[in-house]
Amino acid sequence: MAGTDNSQNVSFTGSSNVSVGNIEHQVVGGDSIDMSGDFRGANVNVKSKLTNASQIIGQSPNITPSTKEKLQELLQRLDLELQQAPSQKASEADAVASLANDLVNKASEDQPNPTMIKIVGEGLKQAAKNIAETLPTVLDIANKISSLVMTLV
Repeated sequence: MAGTDNSQNVSFTGSSNVSVGNIEHQVVGGDSIDMSGDFRGANVNVKSKLTNASQIIGQSPNITPSTKEKLQELLQRLDLELQQAPSQKASEADAVASLANDLVNKASEDQPNPTMIKIVGEGLKQAAKNIAETLPTVLDIANKISSLVMTLV
């Protein structure tokens, strides 16, 4: 129907099942989600890129359990820090999260490419430098993640 606004706003906190049009989503306690727009046919992904990276580490057969634990802890710390980014630094925070996710993906491949891992690791460190003035601990965490991943190849 031309001219019809199908936008919907949704806001909730805590544990709940939510249906918006044909989209259903279950929220487990602790998540706070604000969504707006036309959700028809959309795949709405509200979880962090770093949560994805942590799951990839957990499934990787090439990473020892102790290294998995260290990486997951560093990614969790990085995620918490990046959530503190002010809105004007959102793109820089997203770059750090994306590169950390990419680095973990590269390291978890069946045959990791050391050159690619080094390049993505350097990119992660540079992205962290770009936000270090606002979130100084992000640089330290990114350096630790990069160094730890480099020991895998």
